[in-house]
Amino acid sequence: MTVSWSIDPAEYLERLTRQKADAIERDIVRLVDSLAKQATAWLRENHRWQNVTGETEAGLYSDIERVVRESVTLLLSYGPTSEHAWRLEANPKFSLLGDASDNFWPLLLRGAQEIVRKHSG
Repeated sequence: MTVSWSIDPAEYLERLTRQKADAIERDIVRLVDSLAKQATAWLRENHRWQNVTGETEAGLYSDIERVVRESVTLLLSYGPTSEHAWRLEANPKFSLLGDASDNFWPLLLRGAQEIVRKHSG
């Protein structure tokens, strides 16, 4: 009995690996993008300082930063940094970005675990 290949096995495995990596990356980007949208709302709803001018609150945002094939990052920020924003963050009573990280890190981890499970079968 003879087995012959219509495609080189190395090429096939490379293509299959690339397709899986593309699918995983697409799902991770969707997850982080969804969390970024949720995080912006969370930041604006959960700050614990008195909104005197509205400037710091208006600068609150989260976003996704994607470096293809290397990383996907969920950014949490006050926007253009100001001394006032840093003073707020340094005070545990008003700290927001650390609290947001504590809130969204488990969601990111669970989501990534689900994506790995989905694509490992």
